[in-house]
Order: sequence, then C-alpha cells, then structure tokens
Amino acid sequence: MGAKTGITWTDSTWNPVTGCTPVSAGCDNCYAARYAKRRMGDFGTRYMLLTGEELGARKFSEIRPHPNRLDIPLRWRKPRRIFVCSMGDLFHESVPTDFQELVFRTMISASQHVFQVLTKRAFAMQAAIPVIMHRICGPHWVMPKNIWLGVTAENQATADERIPLLLKTPAAVRFVSVEPMLGPIMIDTFLGDLPEDNEGAPYPGKLDWVICGGESGPNARPCYIKWIESIVSQCKSSGTPCHVKQLGAYPVWAGTETRPIAPARGKCNYPEEWPEGLRVREIPA
Repeated sequence: MGAKTGITWTDSTWNPVTGCTPVSAGCDNCYAARYAKRRMGDFGTRYMLLTGEELGARKFSEIRPHPNRLDIPLRWRKPRRIFVCSMGDLFHESVPTDFQELVFRTMISASQHVFQVLTKRAFAMQAAIPVIMHRICGPHWVMPKNIWLGVTAENQATADERIPLLLKTPAAVRFVSVEPMLGPIMIDTFLGDLPEDNEGAPYPGKLDWVICGGESGPNARPCYIKWIESIVSQCKSSGTPCHVKQLGAYPVWAGTETRPIAPARGKCNYPEEWPEGLRVREIPA
C-alpha cells in the first residue's frame, strides 16, 4: 500500500485485494509476483506487504481480500489518483462479489479521489459491475465520475478480446494499459467513432486513455520502439491522451539491434533520454 508510488500514471496504490494467478502471456514475468517473491521467498515468511502489515507465510497465488484496508482511502484527505489492486486483481474469480461491493462503496464514498481499476479479467468485470452498482445505487445507477475502469493488453489478441468488453462496461473513463508490450498493436478502431460490434450493436463508449510500455525486470522480453511509436501515433491521430510509462529493459531499435539509452543505470525509464516523440505522459483531466 503506498501513499506515494513510482508508477508514473498514478499518485498512490491501494490493495484491498492481494495475490493473483496467470491468465495470459503478459503474466509470465509479473512484476507483482516478482516483488512478492523477493520479499517473501518461495513460500513467504514474515512478509510485510506495502502497508507494513505482517501477513505471515503465503504464496502470491493465494488471493486475499483485506477488510481492514477498506477505509484507507477515506483517511487520505488530499485528492489523488489511486491505482486499485496494484498487487492483485479485484475481479479475480476468487474474490467474492460481496467484497468487490465493499471496495466500490469505499470508492464512491471517497469521492475526492479518482480510482483507477485495472484488470486482465475484462469479462468478469463486465459481469460484476451491474450487479455491484445495482446493489449500491438501485436499478437506475450511473457509474460515478471518479471511478475509471481499464484492462491490460499485451498483444493484438488480448487487445481484441478485452477492449470490446471494456467498452461495453459503463465507466467515466475507460483505459487500456499496453504493458508489457509484446507485439505490435492496432487500437485505432477503438479510439475514434466506433463501429458496431459483431452483433450489430453500438458500443456505449470508446477508449479515453492509453498507457503503454515495455517489460521491466531481469527476464524482460524485447519491445520494439516502433511498436510504442505506433501507439503514440494512433492516439495523436484520434486526440486520445497517451502515457508512455517506460521503454522497458530490452528496447529494440532496428531489426535485432539493441541500444540501451542509459547503460550506466541499466534502465530505459528516463524520458529525458528518450527520442522526443516518445516523451508523452498525458493523463485525462
């Protein structure tokens, strides 16, 4: 749990749920699992997860709701953007709907903040939102403006699967995090005037924000800079805010040639050292 965070597109993290299990190739080098293992060891011994709360021995694959964390955003008086479940997935199949409802009640009550909910389980989110909001607000519910919903998509297949489900889910702001970027992705059809879906029904919304970046960590897979340049160009053409988070630990510039921008520091996360066209870190108002 972090009142401050190094994640460039948010201000704080809040983890009412921790733990997750893989669903696609983007999970192979999961930063959260890596972080947990580094702190916990393979089976976890006396690990304090972000808040300093002692959780005892456990695996990252153990999904845990934390009722004692539900009121944390209510104690943060200064308005901020909050990334929900940076160390888990709120819409994991092991998280009860009753607990998801409690999380949403907190987000609605803490209206001074913007909550950024990101999941790989787009179908589960689409199914859960109407149930949760009906319970809280009744049959004529409207998604609060301070709750943003997003999906991650690491390649074209996951983008084509998850983004349409997101666009059919009511939200004040819908966003996609293309990270880790494992291949070229065309999302321009989801950024402008949207076509009808496969059943001939119109989408209720479009993508309002795009985050992208290469993979970090010791086993990072290659990220071709031209892939990121394409995302930036697609967003610029549609007027969609774009946020390039990082180039990753294995940026590929041309063919198979690699050229780390900051070899002394071993990372490529310093925008001042990037080509000017990639220095894009926009966030919706």
